[in-house]
Amino acid sequence: MIDPRETPPPPQPVLLDENATIYELTRDHPELIDTLKALGFAGVANPVLRATVGRTMTLRTGCERMGKDYAQVLRELAARGWCFTATDT
Repeated sequence: MIDPRETPPPPQPVLLDENATIYELTRDHPELIDTLKALGFAGVANPVLRATVGRTMTLRTGCERMGKDYAQVLRELAARGWCFTATDT
């Protein structure tokens, strides 16, 4: 369920690179911070953590570290207008 305190979802789905780091994602889309926090990624609200740990951590590695189901997190984000795509690295 979407928390009414979250930043409203984007009007159109936003396509994001699943290989981008948390730092890159939140730098380019700061409104994503509230959504990730609501999904249990509390550390994303801390600017120091985003600027340090977030520079090397992707959403997938964050899910692995927190024991979250990556596919479920992607579904939750998609329901909020955030869609991820894989790109060649």
